[in-house]
Amino acid sequence: VLGSGMVIGGGTVLGGQAVAKKIGKKLDEKKRETESAVIYKVHTEGKSNEGLLFSVDDTFKVLEIDGDAALIEKIGDENNPYYVSARFLRGISDYTNK
Repeated sequence: VLGSGMVIGGGTVLGGQAVAKKIGKKLDEKKRETESAVIYKVHTEGKSNEGLLFSVDDTFKVLEIDGDAALIEKIGDENNPYYVSARFLRGISDYTNK
């Protein structure tokens, strides 16, 4: 009886951890979807270190952030996506990363 209880209890803990991990993953995906739905507007003309030109009133979405590297989709540009500096984006647009 004790052995059965330990097996069932252990299985329950492992199952709970798997569910928690799955829920955490879904929440991360939702957060990324929400962030990428926000469209930012350029207020200052600029050129990124990567050579990407931004004009006043250009718009973009941030798809991913890794440190200072931001993967963006420039709205209306057929050559998407682009990697640019998040610091650069903060300087030329209404983008602020949290």
